[in-house]
Amino acid sequence: MWFRVTDAANNLIYESGGLNDDQTLQKDSTIYQSIPVDREGNHVWKHDLFNMIGVSYRKFIPSGGADVANYNFKIPSWAKSPITVSATIRYRKFNTRYAKWVLTPVQTRSYLPQSQTRQIIRMSPIFNRMLRI
Repeated sequence: MWFRVTDAANNLIYESGGLNDDQTLQKDSTIYQSIPVDREGNHVWKHDLFNMIGVSYRKFIPSGGADVANYNFKIPSWAKSPITVSATIRYRKFNTRYAKWVLTPVQTRSYLPQSQTRQIIRMSPIFNRMLRI
């Protein structure tokens, strides 16, 4: 999930789930994925799923389901109101390792935004505190 907080001038206050320069996800991103493993416990990353016997990790949102992700950040004094909070579920057909192995650099950066929500939060200029709207 790509989570961003920006101020009125579009200055980045906080981000989680963005891409690093090498097209990997930022550390501590919320990720929905399954990691298949073979008989030796190695990750099946080349999509040779006929070698899969199980998964070492699985996190997903079932159809009709939901998930909650918590983020902690401070709004700096230089931030201008209103603050915009956005969360986008992105989909990549291939993991980064496989994409780098088989695709061109431009294709590796591709993702499909699946769902996005935005909330604008007004800040009190006197107390610099968030007000619920």
